[in-house]
Amino acid sequence: MKALKFATFNINGIRSRLPALLAWLEREQRIYTFWDNFHNH
Repeated sequence: MKALKFATFNINGIRSRLPALLAWLEREQRIYTFWDNFHNH
C-alpha cells in the first residue's frame, strides 16, 4: 500500500506564507498525469 501524507498548518497571512507553501508543494507534490490528459475524462 502506498503512503498518503496529510499536511496542515495555519496560514493566517497567506501572502507571507505563500513562498513557503509553494516550495513545499514543489518538493512534496507528485504529478502522475498531465492536465491535458486529466480534464478530458
